[in-house]
Amino acid sequence: MKRFLVTLTLVGLVAFSGCGSTYAGTANGTNPTQTAVPTTTTPMVDETAAPEDNTGLTEEQARQQAHDFVTNSPTFLFDGMTDTVELVDVTILKCVGCFTFSYEFDCLHGGYGDRTGKMVTQAITHHQAVIDFRRGNLTSAVLDGTWDMQVQMVISTEEESRELAREYLENSPTFLYDGIVGSITFKETLETFGFYTWGFVFEFDSDNAGYGDRSGKIVATVTTHHTAVISVSGGRVANGVIDGKWDMETQDYMPPTSPHIATATAP
Repeated sequence: MKRFLVTLTLVGLVAFSGCGSTYAGTANGTNPTQTAVPTTTTPMVDETAAPEDNTGLTEEQARQQAHDFVTNSPTFLFDGMTDTVELVDVTILKCVGCFTFSYEFDCLHGGYGDRTGKMVTQAITHHQAVIDFRRGNLTSAVLDGTWDMQVQMVISTEEESRELAREYLENSPTFLYDGIVGSITFKETLETFGFYTWGFVFEFDSDNAGYGDRSGKIVATVTTHHTAVISVSGGRVANGVIDGKWDMETQDYMPPTSPHIATATAP
């Protein structure tokens, strides 16, 4: 299984060192001018709109936001022990405004969320919360690899996440335009990064060349084979990339300063 590295980058930063290449193209996905194709693949939330850019967020500001998010979460507010909250790890990713914070704390009872009126175990319970920031936005918060702190529910399994990734691909503009029904094949799951995060590799064929919705565009009429890498974290699609060059989030070619995160590399 290939290694699944997660990194992000912004203007002026290359998503992964060693790429050193550029890919210029047009938003319609046709006739790009290529000097070298980066092997970067991506992960996201909505394929039609890029998340807000808050890259001015500093590590200190992000850490404070992460701390406040943990201590104001329903799980902690219900019975969290204030003096047990501890920041145990900080990861600064290769992009601006991208951090991962790991906090630990204890609660007086077992369980997650607001357990008012529910049966709970009478035992002090230790928890670990992993809070992710991408481009200055809090994008993921998972408690004990089990509980999604943003939507307040148990997160999906690997199998459920894989099906979510498949649905995301099936509903992407590239596949909806001329994807050959029945050609989508699941190839492999990349190495996980953090709690309940996977990169899923799919292959599929299209009737024509190019990417995205090519309605009204001139396209090469040739069956084209594609590879898509889609990242799912905490039960939600993080983002995806087709052929290491097409950003399924922004519906455009990935520039060398791409702010995206999933890269599959050979061992």
